[in-house]
Amino acid sequence: MVKSLADFPYTIYLLAFDREVVIRALGDVQKGDGAEYLEKVIQVPFELPMPNTDDIYQVFFKKFDSIISGIPEEKWDKEYWGEIFQFGIKPYLQSIRDVVRFANVFSLKYALLSHETNVIDLIGLTCIQVFEPEVYSRLPSHKEQLCEGSIGYYDQYQREKEKVQIAYDMIISGIMGERAENIKNILTRLFPKLNTIALNAFGYIRQYNHYEALQGGNIANPACFDRYFALTLETTAIPMQMIAFLLLQADEVNLAEGIVKINSLGKTTRFLEHICAVFETKKEKAEYYERAKIVFVQLTYHWHLLDDNDNMELFTVPFIWRLQYCTKALLQNMDENARFELVKYLFYDEKVAVSTIVLQLGYFEKQHNRFTEKSSKSEEEKLLTLEHLLELEKVFISRVINETESGAFLDNDLVLYILWLLEKIDEKTAQKCASNMIKTDIDLAKFISGSVGHGKGEGRTVYKIWQVRKDDINKYVNIESAFVRMKAFVHTVAFKNLSDEKKENIAAFLVKMEGTKDTMEFGDEILIKDIEKKLNEITN
Repeated sequence: MVKSLADFPYTIYLLAFDREVVIRALGDVQKGDGAEYLEKVIQVPFELPMPNTDDIYQVFFKKFDSIISGIPEEKWDKEYWGEIFQFGIKPYLQSIRDVVRFANVFSLKYALLSHETNVIDLIGLTCIQVFEPEVYSRLPSHKEQLCEGSIGYYDQYQREKEKVQIAYDMIISGIMGERAENIKNILTRLFPKLNTIALNAFGYIRQYNHYEALQGGNIANPACFDRYFALTLETTAIPMQMIAFLLLQADEVNLAEGIVKINSLGKTTRFLEHICAVFETKKEKAEYYERAKIVFVQLTYHWHLLDDNDNMELFTVPFIWRLQYCTKALLQNMDENARFELVKYLFYDEKVAVSTIVLQLGYFEKQHNRFTEKSSKSEEEKLLTLEHLLELEKVFISRVINETESGAFLDNDLVLYILWLLEKIDEKTAQKCASNMIKTDIDLAKFISGSVGHGKGEGRTVYKIWQVRKDDINKYVNIESAFVRMKAFVHTVAFKNLSDEKKENIAAFLVKMEGTKDTMEFGDEILIKDIEKKLNEITN
């Protein structure tokens, strides 16, 4: 068409095409030698050289720099990037087309997840998605075997290692040679756990830290894993920007409102993990001192109002331990005397529940090996001196006496634990408080409710269990008399007006005392069906 219709003087046409493709096409259409036919049209052929690999890499860097421009330096681990690019990503970049495909997919994912993921992890995973889609599609099914960094100790090690090996074999099933090596080099860097069964040839092992991985949004943290595939935050997740605002910028009012809001959304456990992540990894920076102080105060004020959002997860940290972890992370940045003055101020503050004070005091006591049979802690692990601790004990005793006299003591959770620690510190005061705290059936009901423990069991599902420690209760009240009084109390309006949790605890006490459980295979544990049956009997 150019030759026949557009043969104008002083006009040169530049025709860009793939020579081999056109020759084959001309051969089919003209039924002759396509190369000879092409020579009649093209006077000056010029073969474009293949781009060299350095040019491809430069295009790659330029495109990705434009996508992630402005990323803070502290969020870009140069060593990690060098490893994952050199030994994992680089072999896949064979043409400019590869770069363009890669960049296009990454650009979309980064726009959705830039604030919630580790950018290098996202690049590495996108490489798998673009060039090894079968492997990418298999990864979400093996979250448990890929995430975290440890696979257990001693007898657990071999069993867990075998699970990881089976998962890895399934992920790379059917892939051999250089492709398998490239995939391994990326996956062992994204998921440090895989290094236990697939050490790469260059001996690089990326270490895993739970709090750093959570704060950085790393794919190896199980809390962050799903977002890399769903392109949205998990229902239990809190946006990183919100975490940064609340923990590093918000004033007391906004932080308090944020804590209450997060708790209402059922995300408290995740929030507490973020507190540890932020202040554990930033403890060497002096500017975090004031922020740690603000967060510690508001957390202490609100602790008795917070819920355990992990109550349906069997293998998780007990909720009261999370307060101890946060206490350590927040207080370790402070000067020892400033730390003590802050804690003492909060112990005196009536906005802080005695049930919160006893948890913190018990933690400090344990650091000094007081009231425990465990070996003593090393000196650097003690947040307070023994002198400071003894002074806090006096404040604790004073708070318990005041609340006993006012009748507010039984409104605390952990009644038995408060009395136990008080008895360890001052036995006479504990006996006096115990004898004065129960005057009415309502008082007894609150005491019984606060004495019932909770835990978790596992069968086909994870379920809640109630635990009634009769011997501990009997130390402070006559348990047979309490049983008789509670059997009558549950038929009163006062019982009807109690919270559901208190009703369940009292029902558990009655079930335990009656010994009518039909689930003896669970030992001393009382199950929800026992509670519901008892409450139905009371209602009817």
